[in-house]
Amino acid sequence: MTKEDIENYLIKLLINNCYEVLKLEYKNIIVEKSESPDFIVSNNKISIGVEITRALDQNIKKVKNIRNDFFPGISFCSKSFENKAMSGKMIKDIFKRSNNKFAGGVSCYKVNQFEEKVIKDIINSIIRKNKKFNKYKSFDKNILFIHSENRVSLDFNLVAQKISIFIKTNELSFDYIFLKLGYNIYYFIDNTYKSCKIKT
Repeated sequence: MTKEDIENYLIKLLINNCYEVLKLEYKNIIVEKSESPDFIVSNNKISIGVEITRALDQNIKKVKNIRNDFFPGISFCSKSFENKAMSGKMIKDIFKRSNNKFAGGVSCYKVNQFEEKVIKDIINSIIRKNKKFNKYKSFDKNILFIHSENRVSLDFNLVAQKISIFIKTNELSFDYIFLKLGYNIYYFIDNTYKSCKIKT
């Protein structure tokens, strides 16, 4: 999928599942592609600017591209690749050694270690986008929607709790922050967090 495909998928996901939270009448919603922020969502009463970002480790992004191009279907342990400036050859060598089964260590994370990694990536995304906020057009509401890469084993509630604490204790410019984790979209409001179950 291209970046544009992913953004279009995510904005539809947000609108289809969280329109009540956004106080929008579903039948009257208009979505326009924009720049800074990525989308303008409106009806006849309110306009909302939506900036979309993905919380990704950049080296993992490179690993996924190589996996998808050369080793499709092979699972891998992120910790074996994280936060390292690895060459394409080094990444391919690890996949070749996997014998088409699993690249990296099987039990590579200690308790909550993977959650802490995901939390760090999400917080970095929030900080990065918050610094750019003044470059965005202003609307009745301004939203940051974060898509986090995750796995089934991730403790979603722990991640949401830690992100909620970060949001409460930091001065942020966005009116709302939404976070896609697994089959839920979490939103942070009124010093707490709630979630919209993604309809399938």
